[in-house]
Amino acid sequence: MDAVRPGRAAARTATEPAELAGPAELAGPAEVAPGMRPFLLRGFRFLVVGGVSAGVDVGLLALLHGVVGLRLVVATTVAFWTSLAVNFGLNRNWVFVQTRAGSVRRHAARYLAAVGLNYAATLAIVGGLVAAGVGYLVAKLAAIAVLAVGNYVLYRRWIFR
Repeated sequence: MDAVRPGRAAARTATEPAELAGPAELAGPAEVAPGMRPFLLRGFRFLVVGGVSAGVDVGLLALLHGVVGLRLVVATTVAFWTSLAVNFGLNRNWVFVQTRAGSVRRHAARYLAAVGLNYAATLAIVGGLVAAGVGYLVAKLAAIAVLAVGNYVLYRRWIFR
């Protein structure tokens, strides 16, 4: 093979196997199908909103239970409902803005129905894991992770539709 300038890869011949391609040849920008871009952007935004909501939820839980000394169930409840208000507003107005049809009232009613399920699941997961010896903050993060996947589908297909 001829000498190659630093940072440039030599062109492969038609008979050279792909597995011999150097890192410079493989490190190009990822090709994304045009139809996937909105899905990926929405997914990224959903993760950002989830991170912000989780920060509010866990931070408020740590403050109320760990610093103020509120009972775990009370602190979990306050943190949960506060983070849901943040989550609803950001998801409706930033993540699913292109797909949302209908009124705030309709979206809020559907969201609150889902919240009931999320609330019960959160208490069950946090309570069960704490009873099994897991720290309450780790238990809360586990509940968030478990519920996130189902919530994305529910938000996209039903709540903000």
